[in-house]
Amino acid sequence: MTEALYIKCKGALLPADEQSKELFNAMPVGEELLISYKQGRSVQNHKRFFTLVNRTFDWQDEFTNKNVWVYVLKILAGHFYPVIGKNGVTQYVPKSINFNSADEGEFRQFFNKVIQGYLGSDYARGLSNKQLTMVAEY
Repeated sequence: MTEALYIKCKGALLPADEQSKELFNAMPVGEELLISYKQGRSVQNHKRFFTLVNRTFDWQDEFTNKNVWVYVLKILAGHFYPVIGKNGVTQYVPKSINFNSADEGEFRQFFNKVIQGYLGSDYARGLSNKQLTMVAEY
């Protein structure tokens, strides 16, 4: 299966980038296509998430690695796979939020769960009302 990015324009689909254009031009005229629709991700929304990550990372003092903090936020949001070891200890492996693994709707749900999970966690204790409001407004 080959993937390509298209833009809908008044009843037509047009290639959105050079790679998609090359694929489109290589298709025989009259070729039938099976299209699966996946809503594109908002780059701006993705940036907002990482602004939230940076801000909340600065407000905590438990972790020194920002990537670990992203994992913590994902786990607080319930966005993980539980892995049970032979010893019966459960560990949590965060799921991916890359552009191919979550469309915009899924990412928005995830983002809202991150905010709820963070605000309900011990990490939000001691934050000022201004800080809490800043998080809630994301």
